[in-house]
Amino acid sequence: MRVGEPAMEFVEIVGGSCVFLAPTNMGVYHWGDKCILIDSGFGRDNARKALKLIEGRGWRLVAVINTHCHADHCGGNRLISRRTGAEIYAPREEIPYIERPELHLRSLYGLAYPPKDATIRLLLGDNCRVNHPLELGEISIEGVKLKIVSLPGHSIAQIGIITPDNVLYAGDALFTRKTLEKYAIPFYIDPEETVNSANSLLKLGVDAVIIGHDRVIWREDLRQHVDFYVSRVEAVEEAVLNSLDMPLSTEEVVSKVARGMGVQGVMLQYLLASTTIKGHLAHLLGRGLVEAKLENFKVVWRRRKD
Repeated sequence: MRVGEPAMEFVEIVGGSCVFLAPTNMGVYHWGDKCILIDSGFGRDNARKALKLIEGRGWRLVAVINTHCHADHCGGNRLISRRTGAEIYAPREEIPYIERPELHLRSLYGLAYPPKDATIRLLLGDNCRVNHPLELGEISIEGVKLKIVSLPGHSIAQIGIITPDNVLYAGDALFTRKTLEKYAIPFYIDPEETVNSANSLLKLGVDAVIIGHDRVIWREDLRQHVDFYVSRVEAVEEAVLNSLDMPLSTEEVVSKVARGMGVQGVMLQYLLASTTIKGHLAHLLGRGLVEAKLENFKVVWRRRKD
């Protein structure tokens, strides 16, 4: 490990359900001498660390399940699959973005390639073929039954995975106060689906939830984390609506809201925050609270008066 690199901590939760705590967590479910990895982390270095820890326990990795297509959750796929022969499982709708990560980056900039700076590399991973498209419901991998649940909003078809131990691996369906203190505007593409997915975590009856960032959340603590996250989504929506005290173009709304909430002025955060804010504008339009009109080749937004 290089000086300054965060360590990867192995945590046993219950039964065969475990997690490698890292900048982006990687779930592990093991039985006998076999194991499944849930999300492969960002980049090759984290993938190598995870494989070293897995091999050190004498486990054979047979599959990787991606909760969604973002590079910090599937960026280790190619290295892991090539080294172990593990097959990749992912939500059907997200497979094109996993197999060609550049598509996700381009999707944040109208499918053109965004202006480059040092930060946008964090949105890119290695191309990797997905072997098995996932549908919702029960699946079996080498005799182990897992339940796939729908958790969209953060991405178009994000999933969660419930193990036989009643532990849910939820990807980025929930961000905690710790993460939101660092990133005031969390990334999601649909605020309504994001809130619905977060609230649905409370209805699944699981004993523990593993999210992509931060530590294990136990059943008794889940509601406070969900409520805090939902309140942040609502705060972003309120900020977007309140920004329209005068007619503004889309870019002007993005700039006003992002600067007002203290978002870091780098290309990565521009792409992420602008997507979230545009999602709120679309949601407010659907609710009839704002109106949009093309003027001088700009989409101009106004708050409805009636």
